[in-house]
Amino acid sequence: MIEEKLAVIVEQFDSFADAVLVNLIFDNNYKDYPVEKDNIRLKFRCLIKSNNYKYGVVELNFQEVVFFKFVQEFPDSTCVVDKALINHCKGEITFDFFPSLSSERVLIENDDSCFKIKCRNIDYSVIKFEVNELGY
Repeated sequence: MIEEKLAVIVEQFDSFADAVLVNLIFDNNYKDYPVEKDNIRLKFRCLIKSNNYKYGVVELNFQEVVFFKFVQEFPDSTCVVDKALINHCKGEITFDFFPSLSSERVLIENDDSCFKIKCRNIDYSVIKFEVNELGY
């Protein structure tokens, strides 16, 4: 099930190529303490394949977060993503929004990434499809 969700995310949202983070919400579920089930919701403005590669707003809901790093270093923007590394290994989903590029020009996880989330489950939804000034 997770593999299918990730395949759709990669395919429909092109691994968040040229995406912009527009909202970040962290929920630590303090009422459930000591059971740690932190959730993070991100909203991105990104290209959507099913919208003829026009921009839209997509929400990702990262559940049971085990690692979260977001560092905003001015004047650079951590909110603008070129392309994310998305993988699933040993029950852990990784979204590295600033991955490294190997010598073979393949995205690899960046240990020094300024924006990375690791979690156990994920959901997504398209919040809004955008249209151009001509209405399509």
